[in-house]
This record gives sequence, structure tokens and C-alpha cells, in this order.
Amino acid sequence: MELTPKQKAKELVNKYIPHIAGADRYNSTLGIYDKHISKQCALIAVDEILHTCVESMMYYWNEVKQEIEKL
Repeated sequence: MELTPKQKAKELVNKYIPHIAGADRYNSTLGIYDKHISKQCALIAVDEILHTCVESMMYYWNEVKQEIEKL
């Protein structure tokens, strides 16, 4: 079953959080920015997908991008 754009947006953002969390061991305030940075990474990924995907999938990925921006 294919995920809805909203579900896919959450999945992508959540995939980046563990990689970003604690990346800067000397900056204890980084945790506040983890979700923001994860969103930016997910948006970059979706932009790359949009540049290479077939036209029939563009609507779905544009919807995912909009959902990421809402998070």
C-alpha cells in the first residue's frame, strides 16, 4: 500500500532525525533544531526526486513536499 503524501512526508523527516540528532556533540542546543534540519534535508531529497521522476509521479511528490513544509 502506498503511503499518503502526509505519511510519506513524516516518514522522510523522521528518517533524518537520528542522523542529525547529536551531530554536534559540543552544541547542547542543537536538539531544538533537529526537526527543522531534518525537514530541510527531506525537502532537498524530494527536490532531487522531482528532477528525476516521471511525470505521472510529480503530483505525488509535490504533495509530499507541501506536507513536509507543513510539519
